[in-house]
Amino acid sequence: MKIINSYIFIPRKEENKKNEIKLGEYFPTVFHDYFKVTSSDELKSIVSLNNRINTGIFNYKNINIEYKILNVDSVYYLDIIIDETKKSIVNCLTDFNTIFLNEAKFNKKYIPIISYDFVSENYCNKVYPILNKFERKFRKLLFLIFTSNFKELYFEKIAPKEMIEKVKGNIRIKNNQNKEEYRIQNYFYSIDIGTLRELLFNKNWTLMEEEQKNKLLNEDLSNMTEEEIKNKIKEIEPKSNWERFFYNKGFSDDIEDMMKSINELRNVVAHNRILNENDYLFLKINLEKLIDKIDKAIMITESVDFMEINNNKYRKLFSSITKSINNIIDQIGINDYTIYLDWFKNYTNSILDMQNSIVKGIMDSIDTINKKDLK
Repeated sequence: MKIINSYIFIPRKEENKKNEIKLGEYFPTVFHDYFKVTSSDELKSIVSLNNRINTGIFNYKNINIEYKILNVDSVYYLDIIIDETKKSIVNCLTDFNTIFLNEAKFNKKYIPIISYDFVSENYCNKVYPILNKFERKFRKLLFLIFTSNFKELYFEKIAPKEMIEKVKGNIRIKNNQNKEEYRIQNYFYSIDIGTLRELLFNKNWTLMEEEQKNKLLNEDLSNMTEEEIKNKIKEIEPKSNWERFFYNKGFSDDIEDMMKSINELRNVVAHNRILNENDYLFLKINLEKLIDKIDKAIMITESVDFMEINNNKYRKLFSSITKSINNIIDQIGINDYTIYLDWFKNYTNSILDMQNSIVKGIMDSIDTINKKDLK
């Protein structure tokens, strides 16, 4: 493959003012000396002040490198052209980036700029699919947790008022779309990952908690003990959504720090900025760890949490059945209702046996995942 990497060298202002960049310090001459371009014709071309474009070939680590130098009013534009395997190109250009940015020969008189960086392009392309997967799985987890608890009101119940208004402003709705339905579908897609992280970990009051807080402030606390007042205040202290929903749900304590650590590099990838090999490896390793944690949390959420929500629903259902049974008992004789009770007991036990086997299967699967991680 053939790749062109591009650089700019601007004379430093103080050097330009003093007119101290002499002929031997002009960028083409410095470039020639550093990379040992030996042809006398090439040297003549480089140092000629009347020649605005210089081209040539030099050898670097047994690879032929083409170059083109363009001079525009003392600013030099350099293209490095390499036709090799991707690995060789990345290795060479990594060296050139380091040389041009750090070597005194190039940065003492000039301010070096990498104007097109194939090295960063290569690493961004490699890490983007992992970043893409991480963000989509993270949004899936949030959708699962919050919609299962609050249905279509999930965002209004978990976000502070300012965020709700900001996100509503970010969502662009077409004329033929139902506004509220579109928002429900797209709330988490309208928020960047940094804000989603804040939504998860920042302490705040939701609208529902604001109502509870205001209600308490209007209550007569004079008849309460000091301990009762403390407990009431504790109930309305600002919390993070982590504390509300994710505590002991399969995440480790360091997940917030891990997410913070990738945020800056995540923005580098998203906006196609400078990314080196060390940044790439750090991002890849930590994203893969986070994806594993989120996968576990999704599995736990889809099993234990969903079952708990359904169990609460069934508890309410069976509570109403109990009232109905009591009404029946009031209307029939003592000898008759024992027959009905035996039937209800057998029916209930069969439901419990079926439910317990499902729960056991789910928990065994989760234990299997945890054991694999310990190996």
